[in-house]
Amino acid sequence: MNIWRKMILTFSLLLILLTGCSTDGEKLADKMDLEGQSFCHVKEGHYCGEGMCEENHGTGYLYFTDELTQEEAMEQAGFQKTETDYSNGPEYAEIVEVRTYEDGYLLEYRITGSG
Repeated sequence: MNIWRKMILTFSLLLILLTGCSTDGEKLADKMDLEGQSFCHVKEGHYCGEGMCEENHGTGYLYFTDELTQEEAMEQAGFQKTETDYSNGPEYAEIVEVRTYEDGYLLEYRITGSG
């Protein structure tokens, strides 16, 4: 491994340790008062066409507690389960990741299309 790759790897690991591995969703949720809430739409994702999106425009985040399942949280956000993904009528979404966050979970979803 050359010296530049070692330096980049070291810098990347240091950056991860310093930032605490926070996701964009966690950074947004940190700015909200979620105490006592069982559900919160932290950020809505929207479809804007292929190659036309601003960064993270199609990504949304939901906060929910043990009172809800991830499917129920998506329903609270206006999405209904389909055979392969979720739909709110004009848009389709998929769940990217669900992570523990404070007293609940932070669900990341991505708008995958419009129809």
